Amino acid sequence: MKKLLIFVFALLPLLMGCAYQKEEEPLSTSAIIDGTVTEIFDDERFNMSSGLGTLSIRVNSSELQEKIDELEVGDEVRIYYSGLLIETYPAQPHHVTNIRRK
Repeated sequence: MKKLLIFVFALLPLLMGCAYQKEEEPLSTSAIIDGTVTEIFDDERFNMSSGLGTLSIRVNSSELQEKIDELEVGDEVRIYYSGLLIETYPAQPHHVTNIRRK
C-alpha cells in the first residue's frame, strides 16, 4: 500500500505538469513595408522600391483599388500585409490589408 501511495504522489506532479497549458500571446498578423511608387498599372497593382528591392503590390478589394487610383509615381507609401512575401521577381507581399501615403 505504501508503495502505491508513493507511486501515485510521484506520478501526480508529472501528470499535472502535462495538463497545464500556458496561454500564448497571439502572433502579429501584420507586417509593414515602406517604399516609393515606381510604376502604376491598370489591373489593381503597382510596383514600388523599398529596402527589400522592387515589390509588386496587388490588391483584391475595391477599397484598396481606390487608394491605388489616388497614387502617383514617386509617392512615398506604407504597405500593411500578412507578413508573407511571395518569392517571385518582383517579390509580392501576400494579402495586402492597407496602403497609406506617407
